[in-house]
Amino acid sequence: EAKYRGGSRWFKGTITRKHRDGTYDIRYEDGDSERNVEARLIRKLESTSRSPMRDDSLDRIGGGNDRIEEGDKVEAKYRGGSRWFKGTVTRKHRDGTFDIRYEDGDSERGVEARLIRKLESASPSRSRMRDDSLDRIDDGFEEGDKVEAKYRGGSRWFKGTITRKHRDGTYDIRYEDGDSERNVEARLIRKLEAASRMRDDSLERIDGGNDRIEEGDKVEAKYRGGSRWFKGTVTRKHRDGTFDIRYEDGDSERGVEARLVRKLDDGITRRSTRDDSREPRRDDRDGFEEGDKVEAKYR
Repeated sequence: EAKYRGGSRWFKGTITRKHRDGTYDIRYEDGDSERNVEARLIRKLESTSRSPMRDDSLDRIGGGNDRIEEGDKVEAKYRGGSRWFKGTVTRKHRDGTFDIRYEDGDSERGVEARLIRKLESASPSRSRMRDDSLDRIDDGFEEGDKVEAKYRGGSRWFKGTITRKHRDGTYDIRYEDGDSERNVEARLIRKLEAASRMRDDSLERIDGGNDRIEEGDKVEAKYRGGSRWFKGTVTRKHRDGTFDIRYEDGDSERGVEARLVRKLDDGITRRSTRDDSREPRRDDRDGFEEGDKVEAKYR
């Protein structure tokens, strides 16, 4: 018998190799193997009248007659949390931990015994309390629900569909523009029908009512946040209120803030100001143009 990985419990096995440094390789009865086990962690099986003590310790760890075995239906606290979730024990490890496959398809390895209880021993009152807590946490959202969510915890709401409901009270969402987000907290989600009026009002304030900017719009933007306006086209509108712009000179810029963008068709007077201010500045830069032959002080 040997103490697997130097633990406190003894496990039956066979010595497969004796090393010159005084350690041993052991193949355990459950199929696992361990190399270079120190002699102090090994005892001969036939000489140990202490095996009943080992059985007693197993009973204490596993709960006596209620000790958990592979295939048992159980409830476990997923990742050490406060809530219980149903599943099945798929493997029992010699260190007293368990692998569990949960009913919703997730799996967890090495779950401590203190975080597991046999399903049949879970009282109706506890099950009912668990169901009540689920209702409070998830606010009634289900997979397939049409919702709005605050993308990455931002201030604006975006339409999407719940694709998965997690046991920790978070949700996966696929947004209408094709993006996806995982583990969104319930506080950042609201049902679509309950939020449409509030959302429309906020959009009017943010985007400027009927003049809000959309993909394909001709605009002017302050390149890299500078002071001058340059013509371009909106190629993408992001849910965080920023835009990707392709400028007429071929350059592109991503994530331009709305305050740095204005619609081209409503800026006739401003465009004339821009053209007047921009062209002299270009001419003031010593008159250099593309293709000019020049000399320069290298670095």
